[in-house]
Amino acid sequence: MAYLLPDKGETYIEPFGGSFGVGKRLATRYRTRIYNDLEPCALAVMRQLTSSQAEEFYRRAMQEIEYHPAYLQKCLDCFENESDPLQRGIYAWAILTLSYSGNGKYRNFSTSPKATERYWKAMRNRKEVICLLHNVQVTEQDAMECIRSHDVEGTVIYADPPYVLEQQQDNKLYYKRWNMQVQQRFLDTVCAVRHAAVLISGYDNELYNSRLKGWWRCDVGEVSKAIATARHGGKKPRAHEIVWANYPIAGGEKL
Repeated sequence: MAYLLPDKGETYIEPFGGSFGVGKRLATRYRTRIYNDLEPCALAVMRQLTSSQAEEFYRRAMQEIEYHPAYLQKCLDCFENESDPLQRGIYAWAILTLSYSGNGKYRNFSTSPKATERYWKAMRNRKEVICLLHNVQVTEQDAMECIRSHDVEGTVIYADPPYVLEQQQDNKLYYKRWNMQVQQRFLDTVCAVRHAAVLISGYDNELYNSRLKGWWRCDVGEVSKAIATARHGGKKPRAHEIVWANYPIAGGEKL
């Protein structure tokens, strides 16, 4: 998505921060980067990775996390009441790593070599991850309020909101689901933006195409759509990822 974002800007924001997959690669493009989310586990991990004790957090997490359902259950039981932010972050990281989208259902790491490979890959990348997240600001706001409060010139907002309900083929995989009323509220919010640049990603749907008149729409290609059958060894169905922007984008057509 980074190539579709404006080259210049003062502030970059992801109101649905998640793993911050796009934002963590933009350290040299924007002076300020803001990660926003409401999901407790994602916040607990990101607050540690952007803190002064990030190296210690990373090291301890890699040492403590066990690829086993009993360990996942321990983390689920202890997370909410854990008062130490670092330990809370470790529990959160385990929950996000060992279950599907943080939903608490154990992912079947059937062989120990796979878990070992994941461990060493994470260890090799730790300094890069910490460096990429340096100076990222972490906020905890309703996404719509986050967008409204940053509608100023020089701000770039990348939004990857929950899918429209009919696209959520296995709702158990999604910890955040929006009904049509909330989707409409999100669209009302982005349509009211007057100064910030906004880029939205998702699967093609008539609701967004009809509400975002005057925006630019672009099909960015076929991607794997991870639904339940794929998670359990079936073939991943394919879907086309679409982006909508309130500014001209390469390869886009105006709605």
